[in-house]
Amino acid sequence: MSLVLNEEQVFLKDSAKKFASEKTPTTHFREVRDSEIDNCYDDKIWQEMVSLGWTGILIPEEFGGSNFGVAGISSILEELGRTLTPSPLFSTAVVGVSLLKHASDDVKKDILTKVVQDGLRLCFAIEESNHHDPVKISCEAKKRWK
Repeated sequence: MSLVLNEEQVFLKDSAKKFASEKTPTTHFREVRDSEIDNCYDDKIWQEMVSLGWTGILIPEEFGGSNFGVAGISSILEELGRTLTPSPLFSTAVVGVSLLKHASDDVKKDILTKVVQDGLRLCFAIEESNHHDPVKISCEAKKRWK
């Protein structure tokens, strides 16, 4: 089944394609891969993605997002995948945001607005060893904002 994009989605896809070809060609991936960058992506590129509103595509408008939907974020990720763009977009804007949709409104307001406005990065940690045993987790999460 093919996905037929509406006019806004086509514009978003074209914008992502232009961004990827100009800002993150495959050579960019190689530069990041071969560099000493600790987080394995270019923070300047990440901030550009944030300013384009890509982190808020799945976030409801009441929390600062555009609520543009899965077709929108999929189009962006497809184009970024073509050039192997290293970024925390998927872990933040898809996985993290999707999990936070089940949180309380206070948590959503606190965290999701930071994702949209400041580019707060999210990740999902489920295991800490090679043996699945969610009862024996020693990792602690501490709230720390920059």
